[in-house]
Amino acid sequence: MQNRSLKTRFLTGQRLASGLIVLFTPLYYIVPWHTISNASISLGIPFLLVYTIVLPGIIIRNRIMPGKSDPLSGATAAAACGIAFFLGLALAAVLARIRLETLTWALPAVMFIVAVWGFLGRPGPSEDRIQMSRGDRLLVGMFSALLLAVFVLVLQSGPPIGFTSDALDHVGYVTEIRDTGELFPRTAFYAEPGASGEDLRKGLLHVFYGCLLYT
Repeated sequence: MQNRSLKTRFLTGQRLASGLIVLFTPLYYIVPWHTISNASISLGIPFLLVYTIVLPGIIIRNRIMPGKSDPLSGATAAAACGIAFFLGLALAAVLARIRLETLTWALPAVMFIVAVWGFLGRPGPSEDRIQMSRGDRLLVGMFSALLLAVFVLVLQSGPPIGFTSDALDHVGYVTEIRDTGELFPRTAFYAEPGASGEDLRKGLLHVFYGCLLYT
């Protein structure tokens, strides 16, 4: 009976993520994030992060890696799966020569397929959860509080953009993604980047922010 209860919770969480994807899809289309003052920062980024990375990550992790894990390891694996999913989708779009406009409109269709995959999922033979120790729970709580504090501070003070950092270079790159429709452009918004524009960090989540600006 206990094992059945654990399986039920496992499958329920997976299907909950699928249901939230279906629920969020109309909001993705309806809400004009880029036209609402400060919405792209305070609302759009968290929404798109949950919609395209967190929820798919939960589903993919539960489908391909069912088994014993503590909550921290499970959350880490889900985050890795979500990021890999989005970046893999962007890479596939580049190889297929799909532009940003097409990707942003086709994204909900891909998300719907992931949601259906989650609904149809079945728990594996072993889904027992390893309980976290008191020290681990304290560490997770402190780390979560730190992330929340950073989020609140940035939300109040605005993004840390200054001439003493390369923040403007990255902002310009995201703007170039929005203006050109290229997911990984080799040009720059402000000038020809040259060798200095070849930055591996620009291959991470910049296309994610570009999708947000274009939505």
